[in-house]
Parts: sequence; structure tokens; C-alpha cells
Amino acid sequence: MEISSRTLENLARGLAEKNLARSRYMLAAGAAHREGLAVVELLFVRTAEQERVHGRQFARLSQELGGEDVRAEGAYPLEMEQDTVQWLRRAKEEEDREAGEWREFARQAREDGAPQAADLFEQVAQVDETHGDRFARWALRLEEGELFTRPLPCLWRCIVCGHTQYEEGAPERCPLCQGPKSQFLALEGEDWF
Repeated sequence: MEISSRTLENLARGLAEKNLARSRYMLAAGAAHREGLAVVELLFVRTAEQERVHGRQFARLSQELGGEDVRAEGAYPLEMEQDTVQWLRRAKEEEDREAGEWREFARQAREDGAPQAADLFEQVAQVDETHGDRFARWALRLEEGELFTRPLPCLWRCIVCGHTQYEEGAPERCPLCQGPKSQFLALEGEDWF
């Protein structure tokens, strides 16, 4: 089965963009680490790993469809942000941009007779929308000083030792490992990664 070079090029662009996103998120994780925001650092690291997996899927499918040495051109944002909130805001923008791009690539793949590529692009678009929404939520909470508080009690887990407790806000120090508040994550469905 011969697949259009447009779909193969889009898969190659997907791989390139996912590798760039992974690198950008690791830089963002470093910024969060320097600011002492362990859970935000983990958010970026986990999202970077998910981006790596998406890139691997683009490469795998390209290979299955016969893609070799595909040339893909594009403009890839390389700006460095100043602080963690800016990194989160920028990540939201990039995830939204990519989700739209993947949906367009899915449409193109369907036209090209590559339903498996279309399905992959759609699935990745859905995950990227989730990433973008989570980044926006975390940026807002960080800006408003609410990343480590909730209006109602919820379950908080220390990302270092696993200690869990039910409170309105993260404890100042983990009773088990003595780590700071910044390594507690609220275990709410929308924020768990």
C-alpha cells in the first residue's frame, strides 16, 4: 500500500515536534527545580516522557508505512522562559497549537487513505489537549498561590516517599521523609499524570 508523502512528512514533523517538546519540558523541569517546585518539576518530567512515547509512535508508524529519510520542514519555537509560570503558560500554548496541527494531519491522513495515521494523530491531539488544560490549571494555581491548597479536604501524596494524608492543603513538611510542601501532589483526577 502506497501512502502519500504528505502523511509521511506529517509523521516526520510529528516526531520532530515531539522531540522538541520533550527537550523544552526538561528545560522547564529544571526551572521548576531551581524554584523549589518539586511537583511542577515532576509534571514536566512526566509530560516529557509522554512526548517521547508520542514521538516513538510517529516514528514506528512512519516506518510501518514505508517512510525512510523523510524530509520535514517547519518552524519550531525555541524561546526560553524566565520562570515556572511562564513555562507552564507557554506549554499550554504549544500543546493547543500541536493539538490543532495533529487534527489537521489526521484530516490529511484520511484523505491520503492512511486511517491508522489519522487515528494516531487524533489520539495524540486528545492527549495534548489534556496536557494543555493541565498546564493552564497549574499555572493559574501557582499564580494565585493555590497549587498546594484546595477549598475542600482532599488526598495529598508526597511524590518522594509516598506518604498520603487527607487535608485542605499540603502539609508544610512531610511527616515521613521531612520533605517540603512543594513535593506534595493533590490526588485529584484532573491533575494526576
